[in-house]
Amino acid sequence: MKRKDLRLLLSIGSSRALFFASIGASIFWSLLVIAHGFLIAQIIVGIIGHHPDVAKKIIFLASLLLFRSIFQSQFERWASKQAVKVKEELRLRLISSLGRYTASPGEVSTLAIKGLNSLDMYIGRFLPQMIFATTTPALVIATLFFLDPTSAFIAVI
Repeated sequence: MKRKDLRLLLSIGSSRALFFASIGASIFWSLLVIAHGFLIAQIIVGIIGHHPDVAKKIIFLASLLLFRSIFQSQFERWASKQAVKVKEELRLRLISSLGRYTASPGEVSTLAIKGLNSLDMYIGRFLPQMIFATTTPALVIATLFFLDPTSAFIAVI
């Protein structure tokens, strides 16, 4: 994301909420992914070592997967609603400053309708997923670094 795009995004109140909530949600999501990995490792070790509490861990893993899917779907729904709010704010800004544009009314209405409608996927889905895709590997590698620095170095390479 270019610096000017980020500055434009953060200049709108609803998009600031979406941006910072995406950061918080991505950290939470990353912690869930890390917990998921640890739980799978414990299940594998438990199956190999014939530990009696493997069934409880499998049930916990299933509930963690269910929680992750509910969390992700609810966050995507909220992000879509925030994208609509961002569009509304941008549309109001555009309409309130119509006198400053030298473009024809047709061009301005095309921008207000088609241009802003194309922001739904970008603001509501792409930006949060881009933040998730940046945060998750960083936190996973940081966790790996605390457990085994050599493996973390290999993962970075």
